[in-house]
Amino acid sequence: MLATQKEDAEYLAHAVLAGALPVSAAVSWADAIIQSDSTPDSEVIDVALAAHQSHMEVAILLGRVRGEYEPRRVARRVLRRMLEVLDADPARGAEIARWLHATKCGNGPLSASISDAIYGVEDDYYHALHDDWITLGEAEAGLREALEADIRAANA
Repeated sequence: MLATQKEDAEYLAHAVLAGALPVSAAVSWADAIIQSDSTPDSEVIDVALAAHQSHMEVAILLGRVRGEYEPRRVARRVLRRMLEVLDADPARGAEIARWLHATKCGNGPLSASISDAIYGVEDDYYHALHDDWITLGEAEAGLREALEADIRAANA
């Protein structure tokens, strides 16, 4: 077992579930582990064999990878990835806001690293898409601000 194996698996699970990374990223990660570890865990092998599985099934397999991890470090990585996705495709802002809101409400290990500001950001996207109370640009700016603040908090 490699030192950061569980942390990497948790990051990949969240990023794949959020649509921020494809299933192939998790499979490639598992392949690299198998090549570098003389006795890879069976859970890692399961991920390597999951190229044709759904994102949900791959996230479940990644969650089974053994080891310890620090949720704040995983949250920081996931939030940074979300910011990269937003930079690459601002049209995905509403999707990112919905995922962050669901993660915050889910009360899982990452929920503590997502501020309550995300509730307002998701509302902003709703209004930007359904009425003229706020523009998409303003909603995106609010999402970017919330992500950057949560990344800074996860670094503290």
